[in-house]
Amino acid sequence: MLGILPRGMRAQVRRVLLPIRELIETEATSGIVLLAATVIALLWANSPWRESYTALRQLPLAVAVGGLELAKPLWVLVNDLLMAIFFFVVGLEIKRELMIGELRGWRRAILPASAATGGVLAPVAVFLLFNVGT
Repeated sequence: MLGILPRGMRAQVRRVLLPIRELIETEATSGIVLLAATVIALLWANSPWRESYTALRQLPLAVAVGGLELAKPLWVLVNDLLMAIFFFVVGLEIKRELMIGELRGWRRAILPASAATGGVLAPVAVFLLFNVGT
């Protein structure tokens, strides 16, 4: 792609694109993007423009193949399809780490497994604490 640019510009374009490429290839970038999107969504949903956020969530989307059609609001697509893909990928990464990665062997996996178990049980405990007897 850089071949269409004059020689003098190629080095300048590389100098600009190299840090961007390194950022994209960094593993933490996806987490940063996810965190930023979460903050933006929370701010937007709790701002004076919340009606536009709700309207976007309710935006109808349809996919038609032949005589079959699937029409659902955007939030259903996010909840059902994208979250399923997300957890599938996370499951594959965990399996890889347990099989050939940093977590192979039970001694290496015990701390992250305990943290994950606590991450599941702590919200349950908080919920039960506030809702006992109701």
